[in-house]
Amino acid sequence: MAQARAEASATLRRMLEAESLPFFPDILDSPDIADAMLARRVEDAVEILAERMSGRIRAGLSELGLADGKALAERLRQKPAAGLAALNAILPPGVSLAKAVADLVAPSLGLSTQAAQGMAMLVQRAQREEIWREKLAQQAARRAAQDAERAAAEAMQRRQAEEDAWRRWQMSLIGGSRLRQLLAITPTEFRRWLAEGRLPVAETRPAGQRNGQRGEGAGVPRFDPARLPELATRVPEWRREWQSVLKARRRASALASEKVMARVQACRDQALLAMAGPGARLLDHRLAMARPVRIDLPFLGVTAVETLFVLPDDAMAARVGPFPRGKAREQLRAAMMSAGDAAVSRVSRSLGATLAAWTARVASVRQGMPDTMHTRFTEALEKAVRQGLGTIGSLDPAPADRLIRLVTGRLEEALAQAINRWSQERDRHALRSETGLDDYARMFPTARAMRRRLVLHIGPTNSGKTHAAMEALKAARQGAYLAPLRLMALEGADRLNTAGVPTDMRTGEEEVLVDGATHVSSTIEMAELDRAIDVAVVDEVQIIAHHDRGWAWTQALVGMPARTIVMTGSPDAVPFVTRLADMTGEALEVLSFERKSPLVAEPTPLRLEDVRPGDALVAFTRTDVLRFRTLLLQRGFAVASIYGALGPEVRRAESERFRTGDAQVLVATDAIGMGLNLPIQRVIFSTLEKFDGRRKRPLTSAEIRQIAGRAGRYGLAESGVAGVLAGQEPALVAAALEGAAEPPEDDRLPVMPPWNAVAAVAQRLQTEKLRPILDYIAQHLIGDDPRLRPAAMDSARGIASFTDTNSLPLKDRYRYLGVPAGGDGPRMLSEIAFWARLHAAGRSISAPRSPIWKVPSSYSELGACEHQVLRLSAYLWLARRFPEHYRDTRLAQDERLRFNALIEQALRRRADAKAAVITEDDEDPRWAKLKQFRRGH
Repeated sequence: MAQARAEASATLRRMLEAESLPFFPDILDSPDIADAMLARRVEDAVEILAERMSGRIRAGLSELGLADGKALAERLRQKPAAGLAALNAILPPGVSLAKAVADLVAPSLGLSTQAAQGMAMLVQRAQREEIWREKLAQQAARRAAQDAERAAAEAMQRRQAEEDAWRRWQMSLIGGSRLRQLLAITPTEFRRWLAEGRLPVAETRPAGQRNGQRGEGAGVPRFDPARLPELATRVPEWRREWQSVLKARRRASALASEKVMARVQACRDQALLAMAGPGARLLDHRLAMARPVRIDLPFLGVTAVETLFVLPDDAMAARVGPFPRGKAREQLRAAMMSAGDAAVSRVSRSLGATLAAWTARVASVRQGMPDTMHTRFTEALEKAVRQGLGTIGSLDPAPADRLIRLVTGRLEEALAQAINRWSQERDRHALRSETGLDDYARMFPTARAMRRRLVLHIGPTNSGKTHAAMEALKAARQGAYLAPLRLMALEGADRLNTAGVPTDMRTGEEEVLVDGATHVSSTIEMAELDRAIDVAVVDEVQIIAHHDRGWAWTQALVGMPARTIVMTGSPDAVPFVTRLADMTGEALEVLSFERKSPLVAEPTPLRLEDVRPGDALVAFTRTDVLRFRTLLLQRGFAVASIYGALGPEVRRAESERFRTGDAQVLVATDAIGMGLNLPIQRVIFSTLEKFDGRRKRPLTSAEIRQIAGRAGRYGLAESGVAGVLAGQEPALVAAALEGAAEPPEDDRLPVMPPWNAVAAVAQRLQTEKLRPILDYIAQHLIGDDPRLRPAAMDSARGIASFTDTNSLPLKDRYRYLGVPAGGDGPRMLSEIAFWARLHAAGRSISAPRSPIWKVPSSYSELGACEHQVLRLSAYLWLARRFPEHYRDTRLAQDERLRFNALIEQALRRRADAKAAVITEDDEDPRWAKLKQFRRGH
């Protein structure tokens, strides 16, 4: 049966091959196909074969991702090689792909006859492309083989050429002897330069090796003749170098020999100098000796300088010849001593005549000056002589003739310096006498003509000292209240007028006159020093120690023509007032007051959440005040704010809000430390440091007591408490409250140069520049006085520097010094200088205007309003001194009222309004730069 099936399968195979039909042999040998053939059912056998072959082809195409004819056609178009490879993988081997596609693949995919023909054409085209690629690859391979053969041949030719060139080069190399002949150098030079590497060796050849042979190992050096021209030019240079080396070696050898001889000679000299005794030395290779010479001056006593003389020739002979011993040594020493005595005697005689003539000149100069200047002149001369002769003593001893010249020159220089210093002192003394600065109290004749009574009320805050002074002022027929602040002057006038005492109010910017006024309340700078009165009250007298403003208290206390002057202040003022009383020769009565309500310190730091109604939070910058104001507003408090940039009207309104309860909490700077009587229950320090205009420093104990004392005001609160915020040390506050007044570092009285001093110095210095005149007075006319010191006048100096650039008369520029420039730095000073230039040109100056009309809602807007108030205040101050140039007084007053109202409205805002939250992010960058300038200066 198996054999019959095999014969049937073979028959079908022959039939298919005869028709050139493709088939799969394994499918053809299937038993069912053979059975169909045995049953003479050929059509069934072919149908089974075709069906199975179609199934296999479809399965193969599916595995390759070619499930339909479209995908197979796309593969054959885009990637012919990949399409043919796929067909070869699924079709029977050894068949025509085009025919197999038409006969097998197309029917298997159910393609039409036309589609089958198209696919057959794609296969044929792909086969043609494949054949073309194979031909191109074969051509490329043939070309690559040809290129490789050519490259190998060229490489062989190059190697042959290199080998020939190397042989020719080796044949041209020369030996060392030939090189010496051609360069004309000696064998020694050849060996030295060869060892130094200066002669380039082309090749080292073993002995016995011929040219053209390669070899290794030590042997005879060979040289390239092509380098001969270069070496020939270098040989002279190498020879010069070698000559230099030889000279250096010879010089070193000579120096070594000289050092040996010098050491030997030094040993001999040391022995000879030891024999000669102290003061002996070598001078220009000769033995010399230094001996002291006495200089006797009538007012300096006896001093000594050293002279130098050469020892006798015997000593020189001993230096170079045999060294003396025994008796010869003693004789030589005696000769040396005798020569020294003779030299000292000659110098002393010459100096004696010089000193006598110089002493006579000194006596003549002393006769020509007042007796009061003898001591100062003698002290200056003594100092100059000691310095001059001291420089001689610091020098090496000099020969006799040079020593006489040195002493004479130093004495003449000392006398000239003393005369010059005396002349300068005489001129300064005359200038101080002319200006009255030699006796400051004498500058106020009205006050000196009176028998004044000085009364000092000292005590802490809330002790009643100011109340007692004001009661004495009310009882006087005529009186004056002098305050440090415009706000305090305003409150003083209100207090006196309310008590039925008609009182004018006068500040640098305005004057409020009352009919029938018998008293005046003013800022201390505006004190009237030419009208006699009964009582004057000078408040906050401890500010006399202030480096910048203290001069106003000195001027008022010394020059106020009042029969009784009552001063109020802290105990820190006692040393200054005592010195002032000694200077004026007036009796001082000191009355001490005790605090009327207790003041205690919080034992622990407080948080911002601990703030309660009735508290005053103290900061020391405008930015911090506004920042704490915003934080407290956000916590639901009604807040009043007081700081230095606010005008007195706004400060008064804010303090009234706190006093009446409209504001629960007060946030303020140390401006509350003076003149404000508020119902503060507790003072909280946000920091214990402040910037004082020059540097950031810790608060003094007096400052802590002054500010903390505002808590627990008598009649407004039962007691007072002082504390600090977290991050500060409460023990410092407690120690300050319990401590006593500390002695000042400098208790001299600060003064400001008066106009007569400025005019006199301007004439003496022949200058119209105000700034150098102020500096000269401070340094030379005030600085030397043991009772006075020059006020710092930082603002005044700045104004002087800015106004010195215009043609304004000196007296007018001097009057500009008091203009309030505030803390606005160069910005305000520049504007004042601009006004001064217009003033110098004879033009009228308009009041400063600003387009701001809305209530400020940010730092920059609030600062702009504050700056405008400062500008207007400065304008009003100048208008009182120069009304013919600053004419817009009414407009300036109205504008200042308007801007103060805007500032007051901004500070009244509540926490529930967004505009009340003023943050530093809103700050104008110009203000940030200005703050940076303030911190740096």
